[in-house]
Amino acid sequence: MIMNKLTDKLLALIFAVLYLLYALLSWILLLRDNRALKAIISFYPQLNSKLFSLQLFFLHHGLNTVITLIFTLVACLLIFLYIKSLTIKISLKESIIAALFFQFIVFFSYPVLSTDIFSYMLSDRVVTKYHQNIWQVKPINFPNDKFYHLADWQNTTSVYGGVNQFFYHFASYISGDNLIKALVTYKILPWIFVLLSLYLTFLLAKRFFKGYEGNVIALVFWNPLFIIEFLGSSHNDILFIFFMLASYLFALKNKYFLSGILLALSFQVKIIPIFLLITFSIYLLKDRKYKQLVYYLSAFLGINVIIFFYMQVSPIAYFIRVLFNNSVYWQSLTYLLSYFHFPYLFLLSLMLVLFFILSLYWEIKRGWSALFTFSFFLLFYLLFFISAYWNWYVLWVLPFVVFSKSEKLTKLVLMFTYTSLLAYPLLWASLRLDYKLFIWPIFTYFFIFLLPLIYIRYFSHRSNLLIFKK
Repeated sequence: MIMNKLTDKLLALIFAVLYLLYALLSWILLLRDNRALKAIISFYPQLNSKLFSLQLFFLHHGLNTVITLIFTLVACLLIFLYIKSLTIKISLKESIIAALFFQFIVFFSYPVLSTDIFSYMLSDRVVTKYHQNIWQVKPINFPNDKFYHLADWQNTTSVYGGVNQFFYHFASYISGDNLIKALVTYKILPWIFVLLSLYLTFLLAKRFFKGYEGNVIALVFWNPLFIIEFLGSSHNDILFIFFMLASYLFALKNKYFLSGILLALSFQVKIIPIFLLITFSIYLLKDRKYKQLVYYLSAFLGINVIIFFYMQVSPIAYFIRVLFNNSVYWQSLTYLLSYFHFPYLFLLSLMLVLFFILSLYWEIKRGWSALFTFSFFLLFYLLFFISAYWNWYVLWVLPFVVFSKSEKLTKLVLMFTYTSLLAYPLLWASLRLDYKLFIWPIFTYFFIFLLPLIYIRYFSHRSNLLIFKK
C-alpha cells in the first residue's frame, strides 16, 4: 500500500540517494583494482601511501564481500523503484529534471565497471600525441605512454569509425597528459549525446505517446543500467544511438536523404545501424517508395565513401577488423559452445543469417514496422548469436523498442537490463570462488539471458507499463 502511494517526486528523491550511494561505492570498488591503482600513482606519486592505506583499511572491512553485497542491494532497490516508476503517471517536467539530476550524480562516479573509457584515451593518443593513423597503428607501439596500463585492447587498431574519432579527438586534445582532465572530458562527451538523445526521445514520444512523454523519458533515462553505463562508465555507444534516433525521426518526416546521412554518421561510430538500414529499406520497398529508397541508400553510401577515404582504410579491411573482435567469447551462448569440439561457429553464423532473412520475411508478411524488426532481430542476436556480450549491449535496443509499440518486446528488453546490471556482482562472486568451473558461465548465461525469457513467457502479465495502457 505504501508503494502504491509513491509520487514521482518521492521516487526521484529515493533514486537520487541510491545513485549517491552508487557513486561512493564506485570509488571504494576502485581499491580492488591494483593495476588501476598503480597506474593512477604513476600520474600522482604523492597518493601512493594514501591509496594503499585506504585499500588495506577496506580489505579489513569487507572490500571483497560487504561492498559487493551493498552494490547488489543498491542495484536491486534501483530496479525495484524503476519498475514502480513505469506504472505511475510522471509529469514531463519532473521526469526530465530527475533524469538530469541522476545523470549529474553518477557523472562523479569512478568508471569501475569497465575500462573502456581508458581504452578510448589511449587509442586516441595514437593520433593526438603520436600523430599516427588510429586505424593503422596499434597503441602497443607506445608502451611508455602514461595511459598505457590503465587501458585494455592495446594490441588492436581502432574498431570505431571516423565519426566516433572526430568527436573523441577533441576530447583527447583537451585532456593532454592530465588524467583528471581526461576523465572529466571523456565523461562530458557522452553526456552531451545523452542530453541530445533525451531531446530526440521527447520529440518521438510526442508523436507516439502524446500526453505520456514524461513516462517515455523515464523508461529510457531513469533506467539504472542506462545511467550507470552511459554516465558512470561513459561508453561511446550513446553516440551511434543519438544519430540513429535522429535518422529515424527524419525518416518519419519523409526526409529520407537526411535520414540516410544521419544513419551513415551512426554507422561510423559502430556498425550496428546496418541492421536498421536493411529493415528500413525493406519497408520502403514494401511501400513501393523507390525514389525515397534511392535517396536513403545513396546518402548512406555516399557519406561512408567520403569518411572511409578520410580514414585511409578500405571498408573491407575495417569490417574484417571489427569481425575479428567477434573471436572474443564472453557471457554468451557462443562462449558456452566454445567448450565443445564441433563446428558451432559456422552453424551459428548460418543460423544468424537465416534468422535475419526470416525476420525480414515477417516484416513483409506480418506488416512489422522497420523499428520493430530491428529491435526484434537485435535482441535475439544478443540472446543467442553474439560471441561476447558486455552488459551494456542491451542498451542498443532500449531507446528504440518502446517506439516499436510492442509492450511484450519492451518488457523483455527491460528485464534484460535488470539481469545485465545484476550480472556484475555475480561476476565478482565467481572471481572470489572458483571461476574456472564450467558451472559459472552456464549459470551466468541462464541468469542474464534465460531468466528474461522465462519471465516474459510466464510472469509478464503481472506487471503493466503505463504508456501501453493509455
